Amino acid sequence: MSDASDRDRRRAYLGLATAASCGTIAFHALLSNFLALFANQMRLSPAMIGLLFLSVQAPAVVQILAARHVDRHGGKSLAMTAFIWSPLTLLPLILSPQIGLRFGHTAAVAAIFAGVMAYALWNASVGAAWMPLMRANLPHGQMTEMVGSMNRAAMLSSLCATLAFSFFLGESPALWRFQVIFVVGALIAGARGLYFRHVRDVETHPDAPREPLGEGLRALWANEPYRKLILFTAIAYTAGGLVGPFRPLFITAMGFSDRFAAIVTLPLVLGVFGLMSPVWGALADRYGSRGVHVIGGVGVMLGHLVLVLPTGNSTANGALMALSLFLGAAFWGGFDSGNVKRLFTVVPRRRQSLYMALYMVVSSGCVALGAFLGGQIIRFVRIIYREPVAAQGFDHCLDYRILYLMAAAWTVLAIGYSRRMRDLPEISASRLMLYMRIRTQRALTSGFPGDLLRWILPEDEEERKD
Repeated sequence: MSDASDRDRRRAYLGLATAASCGTIAFHALLSNFLALFANQMRLSPAMIGLLFLSVQAPAVVQILAARHVDRHGGKSLAMTAFIWSPLTLLPLILSPQIGLRFGHTAAVAAIFAGVMAYALWNASVGAAWMPLMRANLPHGQMTEMVGSMNRAAMLSSLCATLAFSFFLGESPALWRFQVIFVVGALIAGARGLYFRHVRDVETHPDAPREPLGEGLRALWANEPYRKLILFTAIAYTAGGLVGPFRPLFITAMGFSDRFAAIVTLPLVLGVFGLMSPVWGALADRYGSRGVHVIGGVGVMLGHLVLVLPTGNSTANGALMALSLFLGAAFWGGFDSGNVKRLFTVVPRRRQSLYMALYMVVSSGCVALGAFLGGQIIRFVRIIYREPVAAQGFDHCLDYRILYLMAAAWTVLAIGYSRRMRDLPEISASRLMLYMRIRTQRALTSGFPGDLLRWILPEDEEERKD
């Protein structure tokens, strides 16, 4: 019986991990930096691109309504239906260049917005089921670490896919190349439904009294640890949204190619984030969320600040951009894993789908809000500061630099607010850093690393006698 249970658990984990990998590939092919570069080629302004990324996440509000269905009837069938049929909603986005040629630029812009919003709306209901399904299928003691392992699988597979997409895009891509990427992303998005057969559904309560939505939301807000998590998430993810869609535009504005912008903002980020996710998950499982939130936040802030430094199109400036994205990807897992650990700790089983749905709405909604605000900030800076044609150094792309400085300041605000989240028995960031230093010292002085170190730096004979 135990062997059968372990086998079912492995199948469920593989199903979730494969669906997550397909979903991540589809997201980065359809709704991430490829979409930003495509919209830029379709002559959308930065303000319109920011509004586009806001519209991508706006349908997430539907998750709150879908959560009530998940609590009463389960989420497995809902997720499979949404996965299989969602690619059809992307046809307006895929065909938007042809729509523009036939009906004009306004019709093409409307098609882009309609495609991404319809796809996001169809998938929004899955957000209410996803976190409860993970909670129902992953072992409690290693849940955050296994979520990190799922993230690693998803990010590394997305790395390979987006790297292939980036090289397919070329140096000066034609619009049809973006369309091919969107078609492949749509097919991969539809394949997610094939891997849910062995996933165990969430525990349902079909006979539970149907309480008003407002009453349920008030009960969530009365949960103080959960409320603090929501406020922290709102601050941190708004900062992330400020810079996300505009990094490839900044890189191309500095004179680098679309291919370089795609590679450095997608495969590099996905690979680093995927490799670090299990590490952050293990730290959160063992030591809690407080320490990983602070350490992760400091790294993300440094990543924003480094992106202010490039001043032109050169190898050194390209390395600075890569370093910035490396820091952001490596340390963002502190936010992500800390949130997941805290979420699974403070959320009760009753109304869990509503709790998870509200968290997903806030996290995705604040990323979208940050993107919208970022576009408006760029627009405002360009109104009051018209960059000279021959601008050099830090005067070049000043609008983007101001945006990154604001994101860094907003991240500092998130780090400061995390100090209020002391209501769980978790260790602080300083103690976590001390433990990490001790573990590193032990690793360096034991086994093969210790033997190698002693061979390179042998002890003096007199010291050995003492």
